[in-house]
This record gives sequence, structure tokens and C-alpha cells, in this order.
Amino acid sequence: MSFDRACRVNVGLREPNVAFEKEDWAVGVDRGRLLVIAEHVAPGVPAIAAAVRSAPDDKSAMTELAWGLRGAGLAAYIDWAEDPEDVQEALNSLRSRPGAMSWDWWDDEDCEDCDEAEVIERFLGLAGDHSRRYGAILFEIEQGGDGYLVGFMEEGSVGMLVDNRSLRVVATGWQNRA
Repeated sequence: MSFDRACRVNVGLREPNVAFEKEDWAVGVDRGRLLVIAEHVAPGVPAIAAAVRSAPDDKSAMTELAWGLRGAGLAAYIDWAEDPEDVQEALNSLRSRPGAMSWDWWDDEDCEDCDEAEVIERFLGLAGDHSRRYGAILFEIEQGGDGYLVGFMEEGSVGMLVDNRSLRVVATGWQNRA
């Protein structure tokens, strides 16, 4: 699968590009995909997959996955209204962040005409582009709502997860791809 195609797939949803209201954020979640994510993004933390597997319903399984990955330092929740410095701090805290990755490529002036959401989308897209220089992919797990559940994983590990539409690769223009 090409990188461009990989950037266009949605995560864990039965129907691609479905928008959810906040209260319905987990409608359409496929527990099988959530288990695949847990097993591949957190292979050293089997408790996450166990929690997803034993959740009483799919919405609870998504919650278990999100909290488990965040608790293990493998993913961060980024609110659309956060500023890039806070996002940088959250991404720096992840265990899977490429150690040599710097942030000197970001300049707030690059997005002077952007609204709040566009600033974060642009920052995350550029962070995804930059992480590839270090052999890592910045990914997003779609959970609906007004934020992004993101993390890093080795570039070679992402193929199967993208192929089965379990996660989305974050790169420049990632929010505009259908």
C-alpha cells in the first residue's frame, strides 16, 4: 500500500469518514480492530489487549484502549484547541517517540492565518513528516470527538495496521485526504 493511500484510511470504523456527535463517538467501533491495535501498538503491555477483550461492549473497549495506551505512555490525547508547545510536550512524553527527533522545524509564523484547529492539524502533520526521518510513523486512532489520539511506532510495523484500516498515518495534509 502506498504512503498516500495509507494517509487516507480511517481508523477502527466500519464506515470510513463517518462523523460522530460527541455522545456517539464510539458508534461503529470494531472491537477486532481495537484488539489488533492493542496487540501491535502495545505488544509489551498485554493488559491493554486483555482489557479491550474483556470490555462489556465496543464503546467500553475503545475507552479501555485509549486509556491503556495513554497510561502506558504509548499515545497522547491532543485536543484540537491546544497550542503546539503543549502538543510537543505531550509527544515528547511518549515512550515510542524517536529519541533523536527535534522540534526546531516548527515556527508559529508558518501558520499565522490558521484557525486554532488548523494550527494543530498542521503541527501534527509536520511532526508526522519529521518523524519519518527517524524511521517512525506518527499515527492517529480515530475515536471521534474534538481531539486526536496519537502515538509513534516504527515505520516497518505500521503496514498491516494501515492495510486493515486500524489506524491512520499522520502527515502533511492528513486531515484533507478522503
